[in-house]
Amino acid sequence: IADFLNKKVITLDSDNIRQWHDPGFGEDYYYGFFWGGMPDLNFDNPKVREEIYDIGRFWLEEVGVDGFRLDAAKHIFPDDRPADNHEFWKEFRAKMEAIKPDVYLVGEVYDKKEIVAPYLPGLPALFNFDFHYTLLEAMNEGDGMLLPKKQKEILDFYQEITPEFIDATISSNHDQPRLLNELGSDSEKYKQAISILLTMPGAPYLYYGEEIGMKGLKPDEHIREPFLWEEKEKDTGRTSWIEPKYSIDGEVTPLSLQRKDPKSYFNHYKTLISLRNSYPALAIGELVLPEEDFPKSIMAYYRKAGEQEIFVVHNIAKDQVSLELPRGFEDVIFGLGDGINSSGKLTLEGNSSRVYLKK
Repeated sequence: IADFLNKKVITLDSDNIRQWHDPGFGEDYYYGFFWGGMPDLNFDNPKVREEIYDIGRFWLEEVGVDGFRLDAAKHIFPDDRPADNHEFWKEFRAKMEAIKPDVYLVGEVYDKKEIVAPYLPGLPALFNFDFHYTLLEAMNEGDGMLLPKKQKEILDFYQEITPEFIDATISSNHDQPRLLNELGSDSEKYKQAISILLTMPGAPYLYYGEEIGMKGLKPDEHIREPFLWEEKEKDTGRTSWIEPKYSIDGEVTPLSLQRKDPKSYFNHYKTLISLRNSYPALAIGELVLPEEDFPKSIMAYYRKAGEQEIFVVHNIAKDQVSLELPRGFEDVIFGLGDGINSSGKLTLEGNSSRVYLKK
């Protein structure tokens, strides 16, 4: 028992080094993976599992939700029981699909792909944390093909397990510093990072506030600061549960003003979402890596669905760079920043992107 009580192990999603806690009597201990104020349920007890399934039934049948985002999915049972976690989610999925056959389940398994993959039979959509971290590394190091190659590796890996998986891509979430902070508050890099997210394969998730460029750093409370709907004196919808430190007026432009500005972050998101919804190759197409060699700062990839083929290219560095466009790609359907196509030779300025539709 002492070995369990004194176990000091941290994980990617928790720096808590004590999982068993004394309620104050010095005899019996309770399990709380994240901290003592959050006791874990005992899922070995069939009555506990049935209560969880009944809660799911309530939300699906009586409230009418379409599905669930399932947090900390690998911590149903202690970390030395991963197989039990996998089996629980398969059972959970079966119970929910019996209530609503098209229920949507997306899970958070905060780990590398080899740990994430066995959860796919129970959770058909899983957040891709590798995408988040590789996007940041690529943008900050100017290594263009790092992300497309990593994403292709992940997609191929999951495809071998089940072709029905849904790759839930993210640029940030409620546990990471805000994307704009991670990119040094560089608005050009920020817009380009979103252009990458929304032209890559997967089901992209947008963390609230990213659409207006909210800021935030650890601790977690300051990554979750109140949304800025209006200018402060007019903002009756702004919550007041915390005094914001990063997403404040003067640092972040509220939504009401961004709606009116065609160059705002908000309208940049709208443009890219509309683009993605307009072209099946972007929304559901496969990812194909180019065979050509490009300068280091060029991130390039093809998206294909049926007869539709799209070529996406980003210059993720600050310096101008040139490349030869693949044959047949002349029609620009999206552009970010400055660039010139001269007889098939494309010159892109720093943090500029182009999306081409093949004739």
